[in-house]
Amino acid sequence: PHLVKILKSVPRPAGLAAGGGVWLALMPLFDLPATAKRIIEPAVQIYITIAVIWFGFKGTDLLAWIAEQKAKTSQNKLDDLLVPLLRKSLKAGVLVLGLVYLADSMQIQLAPIIAILSVGSLGVAFAATDTIKNFFGSITVILDKPFQIGDWVIVDNVEGTVDSVGIRSTRIRTFYDTIVTIPN
Repeated sequence: PHLVKILKSVPRPAGLAAGGGVWLALMPLFDLPATAKRIIEPAVQIYITIAVIWFGFKGTDLLAWIAEQKAKTSQNKLDDLLVPLLRKSLKAGVLVLGLVYLADSMQIQLAPIIAILSVGSLGVAFAATDTIKNFFGSITVILDKPFQIGDWVIVDNVEGTVDSVGIRSTRIRTFYDTIVTIPN
């Protein structure tokens, strides 16, 4: 994304979160009935949480753009591979933390949900063995550097230039300008 577009998108969620914070701070000054306070206060907290999650996503785009610009100036191609992974990891982290805080704002008990998820995660682990294999394959691709973004490669009868290396797969742009995704 272009820097101007990113910079224009960051202040709005920050302003919304700040506005919610001001509203929350000024609520004691209003002489609202207890029923109204019980409704408005959690609603404002949920509003602020959603705005902060949105700000986190936009801030992540800004940080990734800065990292991308630094990566372009370096001779090392490893950082060209790591920047997209950094962007995706930061967005996932913002989303997970935001959802946990949102659940807390909505007064949802997380302990029973986590207990159910821990039992269910065993089944997910068995189902996700290919994803785990691809994750460790991507670490191998990044550390061993058998190829870099922009290199011409031939893998499993697919020939083209490496377009991107993700956590689970590598995308190759063929001679016919199609994208082929190959698991790491």
